[in-house]
Amino acid sequence: MKPTSLVSEKIKIEIGEPWEFQDEVGRADFTGEIKQVFISHRAFESGENVREVLLVKLDEPFGYKNLKCEYLLAYPRHVGIGLCKLSEKSISFGFTRIPTDQGESDNPFDDCQWRGNKEFFLIGSIELKTNTSNKSLERDA
Repeated sequence: MKPTSLVSEKIKIEIGEPWEFQDEVGRADFTGEIKQVFISHRAFESGENVREVLLVKLDEPFGYKNLKCEYLLAYPRHVGIGLCKLSEKSISFGFTRIPTDQGESDNPFDDCQWRGNKEFFLIGSIELKTNTSNKSLERDA
């Protein structure tokens, strides 16, 4: 599966860190939709660096650290595990909240406004809901 074909896919998100997240929000699992995919290739002396980012819109926004969370940027956390693996399994992501107006803008991946802001960073996983449905069908068979 090409990463760009992930657009419009429904997903399941589970947040694992920070540990106090579930206490503050009341839950750790969410659903949403992949709205856009951003991929950039940069050449460095040590080799090529590929940056893959998802723009995710949550089905049900939540409040955390006195902020409304409706849009998240999601980055695969481990080198060598790219977005193409998402069609096969759940993978680990880092999440950063972006303001709603940025999420709905022409350039939601512009991180100039919040780069380096560690106050809102979550760690969790994403799984395609189609993968979740397939697992249920396999168990029922």
